[in-house]
Amino acid sequence: MATSISGKVDSAVGRHLTGIAIEAAEELVGEDGGHDLERLRVKRLLIKDGGTLDSEVVRGLVLPKSRMDVASPADADGGRIAIIDGGMESPELELDASIEVTSTEALRGFHERARERMREQVDLLASLEIDLLVVRDGIAEDATTMLTDAGITCYRRYDREDLELLSRITGAAMVRDARRVGAGDLGTYTSRSERSYSGVKHTRIDGPEGGAVTVLIRGSSPSVREEVKRAFDDALGVAHRLSGDSRILPGGGGTQTHLARHLRAYAPSQSGREQLAIEAFAAALEIVPRTLAENSGLDPIDEILELSAAQAAASEGGAWIGMDVVSGDKVRMDEVGVFDPLFVAHHALAGATEAANSVLRIDDVLWAKQDAQTPDWQSEMEDQD
Repeated sequence: MATSISGKVDSAVGRHLTGIAIEAAEELVGEDGGHDLERLRVKRLLIKDGGTLDSEVVRGLVLPKSRMDVASPADADGGRIAIIDGGMESPELELDASIEVTSTEALRGFHERARERMREQVDLLASLEIDLLVVRDGIAEDATTMLTDAGITCYRRYDREDLELLSRITGAAMVRDARRVGAGDLGTYTSRSERSYSGVKHTRIDGPEGGAVTVLIRGSSPSVREEVKRAFDDALGVAHRLSGDSRILPGGGGTQTHLARHLRAYAPSQSGREQLAIEAFAAALEIVPRTLAENSGLDPIDEILELSAAQAAASEGGAWIGMDVVSGDKVRMDEVGVFDPLFVAHHALAGATEAANSVLRIDDVLWAKQDAQTPDWQSEMEDQD
């Protein structure tokens, strides 16, 4: 993981991001969702307060939201939650029509009926003994007061992706209409708290189901925070993949050099043109250590020859010897902690091989450096005469 973010941030920040990436990946172990799981289940929150080394992983969901009524408790040790994928507002007319009100009693009647409908929804939620309500859209002021009186803390304007994360960690179902909420749609949360970051109230909700975390990424400027976020994403991707497939190979060009040596030793056993193809494949593998040497300011030819000789001379474990680009020595990669995940090496090798095979299958298309030319046969015949 440190290798994946090397050069993007300084070493201290890299070590810190590696640690929190591992911590975040551990929360996702065993979860279904494929290779995009780290993108879908990890909430990234950019915070102005603090430096990059203050970035941290928080279990649960943290969002820049505050409760609608300050009379409601800011913190809670747990309870029942309902999630509405909609709102609790007075319905709007679906037809383009106008109503003429001729008396204050009629207007008061409209308001009373609207309050009655809202009261029915609140009474239903209160009968389910929930104490936390989160909705995607808005909540009417009258409903907010009623909910507070019923002992229900409410939040509004949550994005659907955030509602999905909240649903996962609490086990609550996302219901479109508050009037259709049933006991089977409720979930539970283990804690809820509010805290200010950069002068903005944030709410943290944690649940017993797990499967989602929030990473608070800090930095002195927006550009620094974005850079740290990108580096963290790279480290998290590697950490998450390693949690599913922890097999590793030596880094520092050791794997590619080892394969190239054995391919060159095998090539003479082939009598046809296959021998040339095998040698060319070995040369292609050595592009990796060659590039490492060039990027480190070392002579690529000398480094490849020295690395190959060091592997061949080793009595055992020669395949683990690679290039230490800092010291220039040829050492065992497991001793200096430089590795390549197996899935990365396999993907690179398989992808490059398939790309080369695809190009070789195309034998009837040639890209010319100039437009097609029509031979002037008459002029050539006259010149010959």
